[in-house]
Amino acid sequence: MPMVLNLTPLQNFDNNPTVVKAVAEDLDFLNTILTEYLGSEKLKKFIEADKYYRNSNTKIKEKTRYVAIDGRKEILTNLSNTQAAHAFMKKLVNQKASYLLGKPFSIDSTQEGLAKKLDGLFNKAFFRKLLKVGKDAIKYGIGWVQVYYDENGELDLKRIPPTEIIPFWEDVDHTSLQALMRTYVIDIYHEDGTKTKLRKVEYYDKTGVYYFEVSKDNKLVPDTDRNIFSGHFSLEKTRKILDKENGEKEEKYEEQTNWLRIPFIAFKANDEELGILTFIKDLIDDYDKNVSDISDQLQDVPNALKVIKGYSGENKEDFAHNINVYRTIFIESDGDVSTIQTSIDIQAIDSHLNRLRQDIYDFGGGVDSQKETQNIASGVALKFKYADLDLDAKFMATEFSASMESLLWFICSDLSARGKGDYNPEEVNIVWNMDMAIAENEVIDNIIKSMPILSKETLVAQHPWVEDVNIEMEKMKKQEEQEQNEFGNIDEGVSSNSPDNNEEEEE
Repeated sequence: MPMVLNLTPLQNFDNNPTVVKAVAEDLDFLNTILTEYLGSEKLKKFIEADKYYRNSNTKIKEKTRYVAIDGRKEILTNLSNTQAAHAFMKKLVNQKASYLLGKPFSIDSTQEGLAKKLDGLFNKAFFRKLLKVGKDAIKYGIGWVQVYYDENGELDLKRIPPTEIIPFWEDVDHTSLQALMRTYVIDIYHEDGTKTKLRKVEYYDKTGVYYFEVSKDNKLVPDTDRNIFSGHFSLEKTRKILDKENGEKEEKYEEQTNWLRIPFIAFKANDEELGILTFIKDLIDDYDKNVSDISDQLQDVPNALKVIKGYSGENKEDFAHNINVYRTIFIESDGDVSTIQTSIDIQAIDSHLNRLRQDIYDFGGGVDSQKETQNIASGVALKFKYADLDLDAKFMATEFSASMESLLWFICSDLSARGKGDYNPEEVNIVWNMDMAIAENEVIDNIIKSMPILSKETLVAQHPWVEDVNIEMEKMKKQEEQEQNEFGNIDEGVSSNSPDNNEEEEE
C-alpha cells in the first residue's frame, strides 16, 4: 500500500493527461481495496455477529432434516425441523455495554472552567450515542465515531456502523489513522417507480474528503450528487468587496477547512479488535443444535420403534428412511411384531446443556443470572460473581479512555478556535462508573465508618443512590445554605431571625 495517495489533483481535475494518469492509478488502488473488503472474511464476520445479536443464528437457521437415498439427500418434510436460536449474544453484549456505559462517566480536571464546558457537551444524547458505540465495539471488536459540525455550526458526533469503515492505519498497533474510507449503499427511486441501489464511497485524508460512487461496471467515478472534493468542514467567513454603486460592502462565504487529524475515532473493546462472537460462536451453535434436536425427538419420536419380522429386501438407505419416516424396522425372519424402547436420557442432556451455558458465560466474560451463588447478598459473593465481567470491562475502559482522549482533542481544538480557552486534553481524566450490583447496606455502612478520614465528595461518589456527584454536591450546598438561613448558627444557640435576637439587637 502506498504511504500517501496523490488524490490532490482531483480538486482541480482538468483532463490534463498527466493528472488523468495519476488519478486513474490511485482510483484503481482504492477500487481494489474496496473490492477486497466487500468480499473479505472480516466483513462476513461483522455481518454474522449482527445476525447472532438479532437472534438469527446462522448455523441453526441452516438446519434441515434429511435421509440419504442412492447417494442423494432427501429432505424429510413430514418431520419437525426445530431451529431454536438462543439470544446469548444479545444478552452478553447488552450486559457488558450497560455495565461500563450504563452510568455517565465522571470528569476530573484541574483546568479551570473545562469541566463545566464538558458537562454541557456530554449530555444525555451523547451518552446514548456512546452506549451504541460501546455495543458496536463488543459485537464487532471496534466501534466508530465521526466528528463533524451540524447545521448550526456546533461540534457534534455521529455513530458510523463498523461495516462501512475501511481504515488505513499508520502503525501496527492501530492507534493513529493515516486515511479512512467509508462505503455505504443508498436507494435510488426512479420516475417509473423502480428502485435501484447505488454504492457511495468517501475517502478521508489530511487534505480533505473525496466523494465517489461505484459505476455499473464496478469502477470508482466522481460522485454525481456533489463536488468531488471538500474540506473536513467549512467555516462561514466575511470579506469586504468593492461595489461600484454602493462602495465597499461585506460578503459572506464558506472556506473549506481541515482538522489536523482524520475526523474519525475508533472505540475498541480490546487491543486485538476481536468481537465477542469469536469466543462463543461454537458453544452457541452446539447449544442451539442440542435443544433443537431434543425438541424434534419429543415431537416426532415415539417411546418405541416397531420391529416387523418377515420382511425382506431392505437396503441401508431404505433402513434409515424407514426409521426416520415411519419409526419402523423391517427385518427378514418369521412374522412377528415387537417394540424397542427409545427413551431420551434427559439427565445427560441437561448436564451437557448446563456445561455449555456455563462455558458461554465464562468465555464470553459475562454473568449468568440463572447461576446460583450462596450468600448472594454478600459483597464478597457479588464481586466473585462479577469477576469475569469486571475484568473485561477494565480492558474495555482502558481502550475507551484512549479514544476519549482523542475525542477531547477535537473538543479542545474547537474551544480554542472559538476563543473559549486553551485546554490540554491529556490533563482530563475520565472515571468510568461501572454499574455492578452491590450490597447496598454494606456500602452505606462503610461510607458512614469512613466519614472521619475521607472527604465528603469522595464519600458521596461512592453512595449507591447518587447518580451524578456534581449535582448531589450542589444540592447539599444549597441545603446547607437554606438551613443556615432558617436556623442561624447552631453554635450560638439562637437564630438570627428569631424575635428574641431582634430585641437584643434593639437594646
